[in-house]
Amino acid sequence: MSSKILLVEDDLFMRQLYSDLLKEEKYVLDTAEDGDQGYEKIKKGGWDLVLLDMNLPGMTGVEIIEKLHSENITNFSKKTVFLTNSDNAKDIANIKKNSDGYLLKSQMDPEEFLEQVKKFL
Repeated sequence: MSSKILLVEDDLFMRQLYSDLLKEEKYVLDTAEDGDQGYEKIKKGGWDLVLLDMNLPGMTGVEIIEKLHSENITNFSKKTVFLTNSDNAKDIANIKKNSDGYLLKSQMDPEEFLEQVKKFL
């Protein structure tokens, strides 16, 4: 059975690129394009992996996770991984506190992206 992945990414190019890569690997994939839509889909649960952009219109990635936890919704995903271009120490500390890890988008080619996704599953 294929893993279920939710990709929450507002950048159309990145969302399409990651979607195509994940579909080629036969993952069951759903996407969201902003924080509010992402929150609603994450809240429904059942994900093996949520790939969550840090900076989104509406709620940020960290705000989504904090809201879920404040509502005692903790079983929404087996793993949550932030997608970011920031290597700012404060951002990384927030990420580590609220997720299972992160991927620096600007430092990965498509093959590396898929390798990292497989490591989190």
